Amino acid sequence: MNVYVFGLSHNTAPLSAVAKLTIAKERQPWLGVGLKRAFGIEELVWLSTCNRFEIYFAKKEEETDDHKENLAGKDLFKQLSAWLAYCAGHESGAASSLCYLHGNQNATTHLMRLTSGLDSMILGESQILGQVKSAFQWARENGQSGTYLSRLFSHALMVGKHVRTNTKLDQQPDSYASLAVKLALRFYRNPSRKKILMIGTGEMIERMMKHFLRKGMTNVTIAGRSHDKAARLAGSAGLNAVAIGKISAVLPSQDLVISCTASPDIVLDCETIEKSMRHRKNKLVCMIDLALPPDIDCKTKKIEGVYYYDLEHFSRFLEEKKISQTREVKEAEAVVRAQSESYTTWIKSRKFVKLVKAIQAQAGQAQQRVLNEITSKAKNKNWELDFALQELARELTKKLTLPVIERINEAAQDECNYELLRASERLYGIDAQEHRSKAKTVGNEKMENQTSDLRKKRL
Repeated sequence: MNVYVFGLSHNTAPLSAVAKLTIAKERQPWLGVGLKRAFGIEELVWLSTCNRFEIYFAKKEEETDDHKENLAGKDLFKQLSAWLAYCAGHESGAASSLCYLHGNQNATTHLMRLTSGLDSMILGESQILGQVKSAFQWARENGQSGTYLSRLFSHALMVGKHVRTNTKLDQQPDSYASLAVKLALRFYRNPSRKKILMIGTGEMIERMMKHFLRKGMTNVTIAGRSHDKAARLAGSAGLNAVAIGKISAVLPSQDLVISCTASPDIVLDCETIEKSMRHRKNKLVCMIDLALPPDIDCKTKKIEGVYYYDLEHFSRFLEEKKISQTREVKEAEAVVRAQSESYTTWIKSRKFVKLVKAIQAQAGQAQQRVLNEITSKAKNKNWELDFALQELARELTKKLTLPVIERINEAAQDECNYELLRASERLYGIDAQEHRSKAKTVGNEKMENQTSDLRKKRL
């Protein structure tokens, strides 16, 4: 089995391009079905954040030489790039220059760097850990993730926690929330007297709300698509709440507007903001858009009196910040490198799981045949003797097969492992291809049964 990650992020594309090529969450389940069928994918995890869109997947490997493997990888990249562009409603070549495809250890390292905060716009930030965890949980709950991706994501989340615990990478890191507060403090002389409108009810808005409250900026209004949800978030801190549909009524009185929703459409358009500015008599207002795709029309920056900041502005500041954290980065990279190799070793060992199981099954069958022959010849049946014989046979079988299995597991880390695989198959008279076919048949039967059960539930 090969593990891959395909996608694009702030490292390879402008955030505006990431927004255009991101597939909305509500479309992912049914598009995932077609993606699996088209590319022979068995496991799948979608990851979508404000600055990246990635698809992690596992598909069966083919025994090919390095040259053919490289050609296959390039072909897969072209096909996936064309598929993503088509799904996002763009021309086929729109994604190829912006996306990346990493396989096996490179894919493993990529995810572990991500959970460690090494690949984030904000170096060491912890929010990505929660986002990866949520993506993995959704995939697991919906039957998208299997043995390989479950192991990978669990391992990567553990690595992320380890890096944060054992390095100084995330000690007082800048976050979008803290940067927004710094910007407000720099923008206004007496920010505690200013009115703040926060659009959205997600984790980012909640974090920013807490940051502002700690700085004594309590004149905050929370706007949400659902008034009830906004009221619950605002009520927890004694703030005001309003529905997004009624923003235009409160907008003219606001000095600072911060928006971060999951809306695929513009939340604040130019016309609404222009009307608001006329009521304010062009009194200065700061607008911060942390959403992807954007919530606030980017043409807003041309309106007199409006100071507009988006993710691109924040990214330039954060790139400068990364330079000063070189030592912490090296420590974290060392952890990631070691753990990535550990997962790769496990992947290699999986090639021998079926062979080991077949050897154990064959030995178990031989053990049972011998026991049946001995007990059938016994004249006087004695349950204590039967039990003793069974224990003896089990221990002897284990002693005889254990050294073989240990050698196989050790060879899993050897690049020449396919030769040992075939030699072991011939030695024990086991057809691995037959076992693989049986496993596939069982898997297909299980899938058909699940589909049948689902249809019955719908009926």
